[in-house]
Amino acid sequence: MADVKWIKIVTNIFDDEKMKLIEGMPDHDAIIVIWFKLLCMAGKQNNGGVLMMNDRVAYTDEMLATIFRRPLTTVRLALSTFEDFGMIEIINNAITIPNWEKHQTLDKLAEAKEKNRLRVAAHRERQKALASGNDYCNVTVTQCNAIDKEEDKEEDKKKTIEKEKSKKKEDTHTLFEQFLPEYNIPESLQSKMREWLTYKVERKESYVEVGMKALLRKVENNSIKYGEQAVCALIDDCMANNWKGIIFDRLAEKTKTKANPMQPNQKVKYGNFDPDEAFKLALERSGQNAPPITVADSEELRERAEALKNKISQSS
Repeated sequence: MADVKWIKIVTNIFDDEKMKLIEGMPDHDAIIVIWFKLLCMAGKQNNGGVLMMNDRVAYTDEMLATIFRRPLTTVRLALSTFEDFGMIEIINNAITIPNWEKHQTLDKLAEAKEKNRLRVAAHRERQKALASGNDYCNVTVTQCNAIDKEEDKEEDKKKTIEKEKSKKKEDTHTLFEQFLPEYNIPESLQSKMREWLTYKVERKESYVEVGMKALLRKVENNSIKYGEQAVCALIDDCMANNWKGIIFDRLAEKTKTKANPMQPNQKVKYGNFDPDEAFKLALERSGQNAPPITVADSEELRERAEALKNKISQSS
């Protein structure tokens, strides 16, 4: 299969969460260079994103280290990172780039090449007819007209799609700007919401008036409850995971995790004072065994323990 002379790279690639995480790693520059080298290699091979030296031999990390002129440890770190982030998949020991053809639209490239081939062939037939002194035959003219009509149809189809996409984007963003003043949303979160709306339009999904108001209300409530940074991070996560909507329930789950509630039998301390120890000491002085104080009964005994502490301080 012929190699591709170019590959598509989005201009906001370094705004992607995965790239930001990579930039925080050791040897991040080398890892990013290796990623672009893998993309270029996939383009050259034009094998659906599967990196193979030939039909039988897949590239190994040692081979890539030699080809990319990078240390083996750095290449292994890069490949491991890419696999963890879902940027590559290892299938039958071969490195593959998921959704390669979808992102590179190689089917459209092949279609354009075929149309160009037909156009060139028709042009050559016309030149031959003119060179021989004959009129350009009706068959050839018909072929050319058919090709031109097909191209016109494709062009009209593209324009229609672009208009619909532009209209969706305009409607969605217009609704957002129209209702935004009615809600108390911080400026940084407003910018993140505009990114989310652009993401939705790219997915060919849009908001109607009721949906836009519900979205703004949820964002406002959750930013007040959990903070604007938490909501911004959540929106980034949803876009990075290619989710259809914003999963606000994840904010509550993260809050519960951070809360780290006490276990049922965990002992309670108040500052530098341990009620368990004070109560134990007081009971030992009275010749009794000291029961432990747990979360379940600590509230009931706290005042008694405080009183015992003061009593012990006075008697010592």
